[in-house]
Amino acid sequence: PGGLLGGSARFDVTVRDATVRGEGVVTLRPGGATLEDATGVMALSRLPLSFAVPPGQSVQADIDRLAVDQDGNCLEADGTLRTAALAAAGETFGAELPLLTGTLLCAGDRIAVQVDGANDRLSLNGRVRLEPAGPAWRIEARTEDRDVVAALSLLGFEQDGPDVFLLDSQRQNAEG
Repeated sequence: PGGLLGGSARFDVTVRDATVRGEGVVTLRPGGATLEDATGVMALSRLPLSFAVPPGQSVQADIDRLAVDQDGNCLEADGTLRTAALAAAGETFGAELPLLTGTLLCAGDRIAVQVDGANDRLSLNGRVRLEPAGPAWRIEARTEDRDVVAALSLLGFEQDGPDVFLLDSQRQNAEG
């Protein structure tokens, strides 16, 4: 009741459908919203990605806190994400690729994820930003392994220097 008098409302939320499962605490207040103590799993097929993801792959999220203003601008972000999608794609193409982990953050006023993954054949890092027009990403991979190079090429990465490969949504959109 005190929250309602102060202009905010707090809800325990559970989402369950064919491609998303999760739960957390949502607080709505004048000027924005906050998601706290949230866990969830989302099928990657639900996201508008322009690169190959093997069927059935998902991303797991643990969100400590995500706050946005009334326009959806990021005010605070703290959490982690994990996916085996790259490793699964590597198996499809005969290359050993790493699991990916992500750290939720604000990049200016956009919600973003710093993505990292590494094994003895590949190191990968980059950022995915949630833009109004859809996700934007720039991911750099470094490897000398020929099998990994072939797999990265099939996944849409382009060579950007000796042993450096880039997956860049702006470059892909300009070409496509």
